[in-house]
Amino acid sequence: MSIVDNHPEHLNDNALVEYLDDTKSEVSSIRENQIDVATIKDPDMKKFVNKINHLQCLFTWNVKTKNKNLILHIQNKYGEYNLNISSSEFTLERFIGNLIIFHELFHHGEPELAQIKILEIGKWLEELDKGSDEFYLSIKPGVQHIMKATFIHMLFAMNLTGECKWLLDDIVLLPIMHSKSRASIHAIHAAVLIEYGNPSYLKKAFETAKKACGLDPTTSHWFYIHSLALTAQRQFLLPYKSVPAKNEINAINQANILFNGINVLFKYHEIVLFRKTTVRSFYKNKNIKSFIKIINIIKYVNLSGFIIYIFFYTYKITFHV
Repeated sequence: MSIVDNHPEHLNDNALVEYLDDTKSEVSSIRENQIDVATIKDPDMKKFVNKINHLQCLFTWNVKTKNKNLILHIQNKYGEYNLNISSSEFTLERFIGNLIIFHELFHHGEPELAQIKILEIGKWLEELDKGSDEFYLSIKPGVQHIMKATFIHMLFAMNLTGECKWLLDDIVLLPIMHSKSRASIHAIHAAVLIEYGNPSYLKKAFETAKKACGLDPTTSHWFYIHSLALTAQRQFLLPYKSVPAKNEINAINQANILFNGINVLFKYHEIVLFRKTTVRSFYKNKNIKSFIKIINIIKYVNLSGFIIYIFFYTYKITFHV
């Protein structure tokens, strides 16, 4: 589906209904990071604010954390390489990690550093526009929507409404996007919710990741995020002695099947789930002869060695050696 127009007033009735259906669940009430339309008297401004409240970004997703060191956590978790936005390679981790850093800077008294960060993200995406990164180009409208929506909310908070209106005219809305870009927005939303880790976000993370898979069942990354969301939800609900559920394992298996080659992140998550399942099966069936080999592994191989063993075993299967 090509993008022929990006203004909501040009949508037909069916598209407008679809737009409202997609957004009303995201913005069902005034939230902390959104603008209260009820306090605005000017009808044109009220209409404008209502539009930007229905954009998709960290502001309208209303994410917040009690962790004052979330930026440090993201930096330590992702590492310098995976947060490097001078790279010509687009990754969801790079985009999401830097967006979260921006958001935390902005909401914790560092607006100037936040402005620098969002401008750096914008410049990085501009360079990617000129490149040949197939994954980025295939979801560009979705990624650009999130980045521009974030920028619009920042500008509005700085009372730069003129710039907001200009940028809003340039943003592609959900119903006009092809399904892959729409899926990317839902998947990124889910990944952000997982990173913030608030227990109340985990069900929403699962729902949005599942929606991404439904919209675009051919992209491996959405199934990886879906599996991560299921894992996070399980670990919260059953923090002790929990075993990966079938749908959790199926999602990561589907991610590996769809990915053209080997994705280390996918494989690592698969190994973690496999280990938990294997160890639990051992304790449940430790008297069965078929588990003698597992007993020997657990006895004589440390955890890291066990993971490496499974890792290479998995690769062997993948390469059909």
